[in-house]
Amino acid sequence: DFSGENQVLGTEVLNLLTRRNLPYLIAHKSKAETINLERFKAIVCVDVGMPSTALRQRLLRFAEQGGVLLVGQSWRGEGGVPNGQPHPRIDSRTLGKGKFAVCKTDSPDPYMVARDIHALLGRANDLLRFWNIEAFVSRYAAARQNAALLQMTNFSRRGRDERITVWFRERYRSARMWTIGSETAQPLHLRLENHGIEIEIPGVSPYVAIELS
Repeated sequence: DFSGENQVLGTEVLNLLTRRNLPYLIAHKSKAETINLERFKAIVCVDVGMPSTALRQRLLRFAEQGGVLLVGQSWRGEGGVPNGQPHPRIDSRTLGKGKFAVCKTDSPDPYMVARDIHALLGRANDLLRFWNIEAFVSRYAAARQNAALLQMTNFSRRGRDERITVWFRERYRSARMWTIGSETAQPLHLRLENHGIEIEIPGVSPYVAIELS
């Protein structure tokens, strides 16, 4: 709910999910009892204290049906079977068809929360991946009509003059790049790779937008 004791942890987890280039949606607690959970692969609920009974049951059902649920320490004893995989920060359990992970401390490190949910979710669920670029942020917006826009901002010197590779799970057929001040878009070559497509970007200095269709 991003208030009181949950303000710092909640907002910093969002910052760090963005830095890991993980796509996410915010489901505020006041609306979470009615939001459609089928669109999610994983849910992070690390607020202090337990949510309402109705919401707690919804989230547990989400895990039972195959989702990944990462929750705060107050959820201890809520169910699941230990999966035998030791972890320094979370009690990792199997719940139905899914994964149920409980933080071992009441003050989890937001950096580790973002890292652990990515590991629990697995790379197979990545929508896109990046190579040869480090200090950057991205925003990937996809429409239902097989069109998307990837925006990238580079904060380091590295990658400004080097070729960067981006992999997309969606098999787009065309891509073109816009840079600041450009009057026309530059076409980019696509190749099939690892059940998706890859494109090479000739550097990000400091911003590019990639149109895909």
